[in-house]
Amino acid sequence: METARKVRIGTDFITAFHDAFGDGPGILLIAGTGSSSMGRGEDGRETRCGGWGHHLGDEGSGYALGAAALRMAAWQDDGRAPVTGLPAAILAHLGLERVQDLIPWAAAAAKKEVAALAPLVGAAAAAGDPAAQEIVARAVRDLEAHAVALRERLGPWRNPPGVAFTGGMVHHGRPLRSPLAAALTARGFTVLDMEPDPAMGAARLALSL
Repeated sequence: METARKVRIGTDFITAFHDAFGDGPGILLIAGTGSSSMGRGEDGRETRCGGWGHHLGDEGSGYALGAAALRMAAWQDDGRAPVTGLPAAILAHLGLERVQDLIPWAAAAAKKEVAALAPLVGAAAAAGDPAAQEIVARAVRDLEAHAVALRERLGPWRNPPGVAFTGGMVHHGRPLRSPLAAALTARGFTVLDMEPDPAMGAARLALSL
């Protein structure tokens, strides 16, 4: 007689969360091309925050940083913001000559192409560009708001909620990792040093079925 096999269908969001927290409580922040988050309270309740797509959300994502950098270039060209080196870095990266050339480029650009500008923002911020630093600081605040919202929605908590990060913007060494970890620690969260592995989480889930 064959033994019945259990199958559970889910996303890498679920498996990454399981790798970080197993069946326990915690909060997973995802910040890559887009952004989203998931939390599980100490009583087992689960909910999500973000994940609205780049038209309605994706705050703190690579796309958000890239789009903010494009807007900043336009504002600087208009005189609505102090001139820094960020627009020149964007133009050089894209092979364009004038800020006005960003209009047709942005109109035709795919989401991932806009998100690909995020490393320029991170590098400029690390080099001291105030406009880039402002963009990074806003992204950190936006992702911090995800964790705070989930903590409030899933409380009460007897212990500080653990937070894990996944996605290209918050991997170790990426521009948002350290400032976001510091901001969340200051807000009373426990930030996990590990980077969740969706494949490992899927394997652990399979073993538990």
